[in-house]
Order: sequence, then structure tokens, then C-alpha cells
Amino acid sequence: MTRTFYFNTGVKPWNTNGLFGRQVWKDGTKQIPFECQDVPEGAVFLMGSSSEEVPSGYGHSRIIRREIKDWEDGLGMMSKYAYFRLPKDVTTVA
Repeated sequence: MTRTFYFNTGVKPWNTNGLFGRQVWKDGTKQIPFECQDVPEGAVFLMGSSSEEVPSGYGHSRIIRREIKDWEDGLGMMSKYAYFRLPKDVTTVA
């Protein structure tokens, strides 16, 4: 199943020249919506990265990597992957 998530840039309306690509205003900040498949309900988005390796400091046991849909078109997230922390009640993920 494909789900939509949001990367919060932290940019406020008064600190920008507007929106580009898929960016939207959400909860008072510029955010970039992106889609990933097979992310369990309750998983928390941690970061985007083009590296296949989980960056050090995040641990590996409860982190999953999913490819970001349409990452290469240059209009949304520029990272190839999104990393998520699994909820405690999820024990296995395909």
C-alpha cells in the first residue's frame, strides 16, 4: 500500500520566495509531500537520504528503508530513500 508522508522543511511563509514543485504549506511551514510503499501504520519518518546505509547514531534494529516514489523527477524529495522507525508493536516487516 502506498502512503503519503511529509518532510517538514521548517521554513516559515515570511522566509521564502514561495513554493516549488510539490511543496505545500502545512501546519505553518513549507512541507514536501512524498509517497512510499509498505510502511507499517505507526512508523515514524526520521529522514531522507540517498544512501542505502542507515546513518550511524540511529541504530539498525527498528529502522526500515523505503524508496521514495518519483524521487528522481526533481520536484519533490531529492533523496532516494526515506528511513522510518518502526512502532514497538511491529516485529517483522517484509
